[in-house]
Formats: sequence, C-alpha cells, structure tokens
Amino acid sequence: MLRIITISTAIIWLSGCSLFASKPEAEPEIPEPQPEIVTHTSGDANDIIDQASQDLFNDLPFVGPPVPEIEQPPADIWERLIAGFSLPDCAPGTPAHTWQDWYGNHPDYMQRVFVRAQPWLYDIISQIEERELPYELALLPIVESAYDAFAFSTAAAVGGWQFTAPTARDYGLKINTWYDGRRDMYAATRAALDYLKVLFAQFENNWRLALAGYNAGAGRVGRAVARHGGNVRSLQASDLRLPRETRGFAPKLHGLSCLLRNPQAYALELPPIPDSPLIAAVELDQPIDLVYAAHLADLPVRELYALNPGLNRWSTPPDGPHRLILPADQAESFLQALTTAVVPETSPAWNTIAVQPGDSLSTLARNNNTTVVLLREQNSLNNDIIFPGQILRTGTVSFDQIPNYAATLAELQSLQQGLLPASRTSHRIRNGESLSTIAKQYGVSVTNLQRWNQLSSPHRIRAGKNLVVLAPLKPSSNRRYRVQPGDSLWRIARRHRLSVESLRNWNSLPVGSILQPGQVLLLAPGL
Repeated sequence: MLRIITISTAIIWLSGCSLFASKPEAEPEIPEPQPEIVTHTSGDANDIIDQASQDLFNDLPFVGPPVPEIEQPPADIWERLIAGFSLPDCAPGTPAHTWQDWYGNHPDYMQRVFVRAQPWLYDIISQIEERELPYELALLPIVESAYDAFAFSTAAAVGGWQFTAPTARDYGLKINTWYDGRRDMYAATRAALDYLKVLFAQFENNWRLALAGYNAGAGRVGRAVARHGGNVRSLQASDLRLPRETRGFAPKLHGLSCLLRNPQAYALELPPIPDSPLIAAVELDQPIDLVYAAHLADLPVRELYALNPGLNRWSTPPDGPHRLILPADQAESFLQALTTAVVPETSPAWNTIAVQPGDSLSTLARNNNTTVVLLREQNSLNNDIIFPGQILRTGTVSFDQIPNYAATLAELQSLQQGLLPASRTSHRIRNGESLSTIAKQYGVSVTNLQRWNQLSSPHRIRAGKNLVVLAPLKPSSNRRYRVQPGDSLWRIARRHRLSVESLRNWNSLPVGSILQPGQVLLLAPGL
C-alpha cells in the first residue's frame, strides 16, 4: 500500500495554561558564546544541505487566507505559534532576558535556524496541539540543535531533538547502519513530544523540571529533587544541584519565546512561512533506492536528503521504515511516477553473488544490472579487490534508464560521509602537550577543543587531566573487518573491544545470524 500522510492535524488550542511556575527566576548567568552543540565534521557538506533546505521552498508561493480589505498581514505559521505562547514577558536582569538578547543579537544565526525549521514547523505545531502541550516546545529544537538534524553533542546526543541512543530506542526510534531515527525530524518529533509528555507527568506537572529532565536525564533530575526535598511543583532547575547547561535550559526557551513576540526590538525579520503543510510523508510498501526516488520526484538528490536526513545509505532500510518525506506539492506526482515507472523492480531486495575465479567488480556489476559504486556501497568495500568464494549482495533494481545514476549516487554518498557524527575520545594530557598539538593530532580545531571542554583559555590545561575530543569518523580499513573461518560475533566483538549488540545493530544482523567467511562487518556506526 502506498500512502501519503499530509502533515496536518486538527487544531486544539490551549487555554488558561501556564507553562512554568510563576516563581521568580534565579540570578542571570552569562550565556555560553553559542549553544553547546557540535554540528558537523565537514563544513562543506553542512553548507550543501543548508542550501538545499533553502532551495526546496525558495520559490514557494505564499499560501494563506484571503487578505482582508483592512491592511494587515495574512496569517502565517508564526502568528499561529505566537498566539499559543503562555510564558510571560522576560523581565530585564533575568536569565531569560539575557538569552533573549543573545539570540536577538545574532540575526545571521537565527536566519539559518529559520531556514532549517521551515519544512518542519507546521508538523511540529500540529503535533503539539494534538497532545495539548505548550506551544513554546516548538522552539526546543532551536535550543537543542539550531534545528539541525545532523547535530551531535559531546554527550552523544544526535539530531534536531538531541536524543541519546537508549532514550531514542525507548521511544520507538530505530538506530542501525541504514537509518538513524534521531535524525529523522518526522519520527523524532513524535518521539520527543511523547517523551516530554511523560516527563511532565513524572515531575508532577512542573515544566521546568520536565525540561531539565529532557536535557540531563530524568534519573539525574529525580535524584537531585530527592536530595533537595520540598514541593516538586514549586521547584525549578536553578534550585537543584544540576549542570549549568541544565539550569539554563528553560531560560533559553523562555528567552526565545520573548524574542519571537517582539522581533522588531532587534530588527529581526521572521520569514513568511504559510500556515499549511510544506511536506508530506509518503509511506511505501518496500525499500526504494534514493537516487531512483529523487529521479521520480524530480528533485536534486541533495534536496531529497535534506528532507530525509535519517537515511544513512543508498536506500531506505530493508526492514523499514520505507517512508520518504517530500515537498507536499510533489508527493502525488511522485506516486504517479512510481506507479507507472518503466523500471520493472523498485525494491532493493537482496540477491547474493558468489565470486568466481576471474570475476571483477566491473563484470559482476555489468552482469547484474548494477554499478561498481553501488556494489561497493552494498558490501562496504574500500576498494575493488574481491576474491573467489567471497559472497557479495546486490539489489534487484536495474537503473539503465536513470541519467547519471553513478554520479548522483556518488554525490549522495559524499554528503552522507561528510555529515557522519564523530567518535568521542578521552585524551589524557601529557607533559609538554598544548591544545594546539592535541588539536593537530586529532585533526580538530583548538576552538572546538575549548568548547567541548568548557575551557575559557587555551592555556588552562595541565598534565594528567582528560580532554573530550570528538574526532571525525571516516571510512577506513580499520573500521571494517573481513570475517575469517571460525570467527563468531562474540570473538570479533571481544577482539575489537565492542559489544555483540553494537555489532548486530551496525550490521543489521538478527539474533542467531551465521557469519560467512569473507563477509565484511562494520566496526563503527554509519559507515
């Protein structure tokens, strides 16, 4: 069954609801120079995706209600959002007002945020209304990630809503080598709002503690509440022994709401975004190749990827979800093209090939209606070397009629590799080392080392202390392992200091899988 889910729901307005307790805010803290999020290891890939997001709706005609005869702007998504706010104004001298100033005084940053948020705002607000949650929560991805689906943090949180892997899985988000639901804005929005609703109930309808729990973990906040004692409903994060970022989490959200109610005070322009769906979720029965999907949707592959950032590889995952997010006005034509496509098979269901003496990747690609680039991708090969007896897998799709298939696939793979998250490494500082030498060793900047470790000066380090380093994950031979006769998952995991569960997840292996000699296993996620 092929289905289009237009991103819309019935409107349920909140009334008489106060977002936070009215207790005065704590003394202001100086804000961090920027939100504590590490985005990408590749600026080029990041820029390409941001530009693709902007190009998607650049020429979109404004769709709103008829303009009345009296002079006033037509309703748009901002009007609907701001009308639902329940937080009070930000009083001067409070942390919330400090953050209002910080965001208001960084217009270039906010404009990038607005571009990234544009496709998702209507869906997020609709989901908030469906759950009868505070409208201010639509601003949470700004606080968490600047609405960047590829953002990741030093705490290994990923995506626009910044989920850690355990919490993501608890709320139904899949994470494997094919797909990371934390980066899927459509799926992660539903998981995040469900999680926030649970936290709100857990902390006795105290939104400040619920937000603190979202940031630092419910267990940590719960233990801090237990140590403090008192009435949970009247507590706020600043009362508790919690990390500085957690104490400032709700004030950031509050400051953003105040800014959006009064953007003209900072000469900040809210871009017109119609109060109607810009995207649609298309549910398919089976996997689909992304280059083929982009071809049918008449979209550049970078634009398709910008709307589907949870996809790690050349196809939607073999085990689902097979959902694609497309511009709302192109979903029907995509399904029509898919239904009438000349290409007979659209599912990359697996076939296997046993390599024979004299075979090469190019001859196997030609004989199986595929490409060398795709065979490398499907089998995690670093080069074109294969050997007799090796088992390769390939999809059943023929792409003879897709123009520039190999080049487009290479473009997609380049973007995906450029936006890989980074591995968290702990570096023990040795005598004589400086931030500069450590940064050079890991291929990162001194500025990032300072930010990851909250160092105000590059000179404030000393031997024996540990530094957090987020080193880029790049495909390399030492992150792949070729199975040898007699190997088992347990033995391979132990040899490489990994868990069996991680190896299964990264390689989409069901419990009880039998390894084959010559099979290539990923030793890190997303490669």
